[in-house]
Amino acid sequence: MAPSDPFPELEPLLAMLDLLPLEGACELERALFLRRNPEPTARDRRLAELGPLHALLQGAPVDPWTGESMLERQTYDRLRPKGAPSGRALGERYRSWPKARRAALGMTADGRRIGPGQPWVTYSGGVRPYSREECLLAYRACALSLGRRPSSQRYIDWVASQKRLERATGAEQARVPLYRVIRRFFGSWAAFAAATRLSEAELDVAWAHRLNVPVPVTTAGAQPTERARALSAEALTALELTKVERKALRDGRLLKLRLSRAAQLANELSGSLAWLSGHTLELGAPTMRDVVFDAAAYKRLRGEQAVPEALVLGCTGWSLGALRRVVRGAEEPTLGAVATIASLLGVEVGELCAVLVS
Repeated sequence: MAPSDPFPELEPLLAMLDLLPLEGACELERALFLRRNPEPTARDRRLAELGPLHALLQGAPVDPWTGESMLERQTYDRLRPKGAPSGRALGERYRSWPKARRAALGMTADGRRIGPGQPWVTYSGGVRPYSREECLLAYRACALSLGRRPSSQRYIDWVASQKRLERATGAEQARVPLYRVIRRFFGSWAAFAAATRLSEAELDVAWAHRLNVPVPVTTAGAQPTERARALSAEALTALELTKVERKALRDGRLLKLRLSRAAQLANELSGSLAWLSGHTLELGAPTMRDVVFDAAAYKRLRGEQAVPEALVLGCTGWSLGALRRVVRGAEEPTLGAVATIASLLGVEVGELCAVLVS
């Protein structure tokens, strides 16, 4: 006799979970993870960065003429607790050691601001005004990160998550405009979304890449999948796929293939990489077999369009180290990653590829 369920009260909940689509299940998993692993608050970050300096400043001598603390950086480094940021790091972050001291004096022991300083980085030159192009780039990056066209609230949430990503990875900061800046340029969210050239196929590819699922059959992704499954055993063997890639091919997850293997598959099917990825229904010109990621073209296009690394990380899901390895040729990207980067830069997939010369 089968053992009884020890938690019969969970059966309705489990039944509802079984009915959730894959996208809904992924959203639920993300929400539960964030609930169990909350992001540190701004006060927590200030305490971790400036708290040790604030504590040491309380007993430090003060210049009788200027009222400034006389705590030297070397003294702070000698007395700071283990794990506290170094004096040099604080000086670089706040532009000078005296400014770091004033920032620490501008907060209470629990992280609240009291003045005269500000317990965060300030820049004397102010913020350079945003451009219309920067707003459109931010929308494109947000949509590709989510795999869907964002609402205004989802965009606001994404801006906050993008800032957290920059702090966590150390990537160059992205100029991501706030919602009020967008309203000033475009008047309404609907007008802003309409001004961004981003196809539904590109969003579907980005969504499938991030979730590691097949491109939805309602888009261009169905045609190359069916033709790839119909290849002979000899043709599949010649592709030299790994075990993971063979399973991905059977499951229809062509975006999981390494770029070089995806190029060989596209060549075998007489199609382009843009067609194989699901960006277009047109076969296009057949891709050459020996293709690699063109790091020089990537750097040039990213520089021309002023796309910071942080936006690339947000769209691909890579770490900063993984991105650097791909750029220097130590790691090969997947077709899905290259297709997503191409959408972010507004170019065809083939423009990020180069033919390997033997």
